[in-house]
Amino acid sequence: QKEEINLLNSYEFDGMQVTMLGGSNMADKGNINSMGYIIRNRRGELIIVDGGQDIDTDLVYSYIEKYGNGKVDYWYLTHAHLDHVGALIKLLNENYNIEIENLYYHFLDLEWYEKNDTNSKYQNPS
Repeated sequence: QKEEINLLNSYEFDGMQVTMLGGSNMADKGNINSMGYIIRNRRGELIIVDGGQDIDTDLVYSYIEKYGNGKVDYWYLTHAHLDHVGALIKLLNENYNIEIENLYYHFLDLEWYEKNDTNSKYQNPS
């Protein structure tokens, strides 16, 4: 059963819609961090920035189905922390029926994260 879309964090302006999918230390999700944005531009294109944790996957998928008819026009990943890429990893690994037209990212090598990102909860997702 698909998760209902909650539009409380959704804002419409100038023909665009922006929905925030998370935040920092969300009490309703066990005080985890999660970040993502769903954007529909004036041309009707669906844009996702990050996408949140793996527990956000069904919610992200429901947006993709409802607003993109199963297609994401542009997906941008800001960095490789699981609170930003976890949902995308799960969407791809569990073969959700979606199409991603354009995927943009630039990640540093795993060695860089292991050496310089010691305060985060970074995990190797492979």
